[in-house]
Amino acid sequence: MQSSKTTLADLLNSRFSPIQKKILSEMGPSEISALARTSKGFEDMVDTLKAADYNINAKLLAYVSDPVKFRSVQAKCNALLRGGFVRAFLDRQETSLMTLKILTEDDEGIEMMKEYLEAEGYAMSIKTSAVWSIYCFEKTSKDGSVKKIQVTECDLNSCMDGLFQASTHTAELNFISWNKVYSLFPYATFVKRETYLLGGDQIDERAARKLAQASKDGFKTKSLPWDRDDDSMTCLRRVGDKRTWMMELDTTGITASDVPDSVLEVTTFKLKAHQSESPRKLSHYRIKSVVFDHPVLKHRYVVYFNVASVCQLWVSLFEQTVIEMMKIPEAERPVRQLATLQTDYHHHVSAITNLDTFDKPATWTFFDDEVIERLAKSFAEEEAKGGSADEEV
Repeated sequence: MQSSKTTLADLLNSRFSPIQKKILSEMGPSEISALARTSKGFEDMVDTLKAADYNINAKLLAYVSDPVKFRSVQAKCNALLRGGFVRAFLDRQETSLMTLKILTEDDEGIEMMKEYLEAEGYAMSIKTSAVWSIYCFEKTSKDGSVKKIQVTECDLNSCMDGLFQASTHTAELNFISWNKVYSLFPYATFVKRETYLLGGDQIDERAARKLAQASKDGFKTKSLPWDRDDDSMTCLRRVGDKRTWMMELDTTGITASDVPDSVLEVTTFKLKAHQSESPRKLSHYRIKSVVFDHPVLKHRYVVYFNVASVCQLWVSLFEQTVIEMMKIPEAERPVRQLATLQTDYHHHVSAITNLDTFDKPATWTFFDDEVIERLAKSFAEEEAKGGSADEEV
């Protein structure tokens, strides 16, 4: 009679719960991800983590009484969670002491979050207005601790664009939507445990505080990777591509967003290295992307624009706008905006802004499905050309 052998997959199965929990407690994100990719036998391990360490509802209980209701509000206003909370969540570290940071796109999202948080007992302590409006909420818990939530309005821009602009180093490029968690540079962040400067050649006090916290969390900060020939960070990227660490979250009981995941997951971008030649300035990365907004689109998209097919798509959308405008009865047609579009539909952003406030008729056609398909195809075509490859996690 052949004896059965106990394998690592067996030990990481919930049937051996004490052993499984002990082994998992010693494993980091990179080891867990690597094992999950080797065999379907490790699926139970991932399910166990989702029920425990990666149980987003359990983590949110430190801030709100009903995480499912909170995530339904998040879904309704298409908000993203960002910051130290998300990084600690992925790193399986303590999250309850973090400020919970939320990005929303517009006034409507701010009002929904404000109404929900005030019903939860939070009071708005500060409202600042620089580039965006930032609302800070605080609540004293029964144990005397002060819970803090920060809600930022991205001023009609995409929340992804807000994430890019708010991040001062690459280990901040992690976020949670209503149904998934994403890390854009998981290899550098959770395997190498390194983070690189974003956005500018000087470190202001705000960035300095963030970098100090990253050091406390066990990350080394570098201006850029020391191997200047290494282009693993600078290839064309897409949210949800093979270099993204993406994990689905439990959505039981949550009212789903009416915006498909594909709107977020066709986001494309590139990091561009700026190498300093002055001792007074620091080398750093800049995120290259633009907000792709248009009257014939229901949603906003963030894209890397220096791709021929994407530039052509932009022109096509201008042409479609002219067609939609001409379908409006002549007496009701906004002549000035139409004339601007027909004069130079390549560059007139002001015409787009004016049309965004225009009450579009029932005959108006939107082209989001076609744009999502085209953006996904464009990324696949560029990737197939053999661009630089990042490490996978």
